[in-house]
Amino acid sequence: MLFSSSSTIGSTQTLLAPIIPCAGAALTGLQGTTVGGFSGQGEGPDTLDAPVNVALTAALVYIVDTDNHRVMMYTPPALTGVIVAGNGNAGVEPAAINTPYDAVILSANSHILVCEKNNSIISEWINDAYVQTVFGQSGNSGNTIALLNNPQGLYLKDPDQLYILDSGNSRVLLFDLTTNVTTELITSGVSPEPTDLYVDATNNIYLGDGHQIKMWSAPTLYSAYTVVGIGLTDIKGICGDQISGFYYVVDGSANCVKRFVVDGPESYGTLLAGQCGSAGAKTDFTLNNPTGCAVTADGGLLNVADTDGEASEWYLSNMDDLDTWSKFCTEIAKTYSSPAAKQLAAQQLQSRRQGLQESLMHYYNDILQLCETMDSQMTDQSKLIYLLQGLKLSLHKEVARQEPKTPLEFIQVAQKEERLDQSY
Repeated sequence: MLFSSSSTIGSTQTLLAPIIPCAGAALTGLQGTTVGGFSGQGEGPDTLDAPVNVALTAALVYIVDTDNHRVMMYTPPALTGVIVAGNGNAGVEPAAINTPYDAVILSANSHILVCEKNNSIISEWINDAYVQTVFGQSGNSGNTIALLNNPQGLYLKDPDQLYILDSGNSRVLLFDLTTNVTTELITSGVSPEPTDLYVDATNNIYLGDGHQIKMWSAPTLYSAYTVVGIGLTDIKGICGDQISGFYYVVDGSANCVKRFVVDGPESYGTLLAGQCGSAGAKTDFTLNNPTGCAVTADGGLLNVADTDGEASEWYLSNMDDLDTWSKFCTEIAKTYSSPAAKQLAAQQLQSRRQGLQESLMHYYNDILQLCETMDSQMTDQSKLIYLLQGLKLSLHKEVARQEPKTPLEFIQVAQKEERLDQSY
């Protein structure tokens, strides 16, 4: 997973993978467009081969082009990119990288850290120039405090706190980029080859483990418990921000992305992208074996990797009009008024239920966002129907009895009843 002030994520498949950013306040009914890899699988400036991850800045897109052993930088809406790390050949010498699997952006001028899985190192690059090996020894894997074994994930929190998913050693390390001090945070309870990690605002650590998500609670990180163990089949990626209170899980085999509440109750999650269970027809609303995701720092932009889709057709048919980055972003946002997005929001409203431990305000805001996506002119009466039908049973009867007339009255009544309920 790549995460910066604004980031996206790519794919781990051997086929060309469109990189699909999806925008919108509600993050529902996502539709995307390709921003890298237009001319098929290959090693040219307009092709990719198994891109694993992507990071998006205000004007640039960085793509970890795994099987080409390089990191590419694109300036949308340009169709071609330039190499900013590696030389296209797998190797251990400073000019080469070997199977890049993740990256984080440190600053401008293409200053990045690259997670080289097969070299078992974290390397530093600025403007396509190798700087140093930040962590590990190139080509020398191990399980000591100074070595890595097939690292697979990075998470940068604050300017200098780098979390490393040392997959081959089934552990999580914290490396301080300022002091160069390494701390083993998690060394037990991790299954072999975990797939991705996410660190929330209170420093709880989440790891992808096959069909479930495990969380280690800060500050002790002593033991893990399963926070998502139902409704998932093949976790490929986890991502989240530090503000919204959500995190997102990519289910590769089920072809979908789901949203969960940070430190919330175990649940099936809320479907955001894909159709869960089937790749479906190739459209900008379906996914085929997605492998990763990332969100912007404020949680307002979710980015999904799709290994097989028709997103590029939208771009190619409109590229002549997308002559600026702002226009490109505007056109992406317009996709949220599409019929498919409305249909998905309607389906989610029908099945949405408040979790036993889910906060009332979280449930309320989510329902209203779905209502806005489904119909921006929806009446208060219709919104109240959806708000009431999913309200947890301990509140539903008394709130319904008082017959609120508007969503505002609903939340005021419900909060009052919740306080009374908690006082007993």
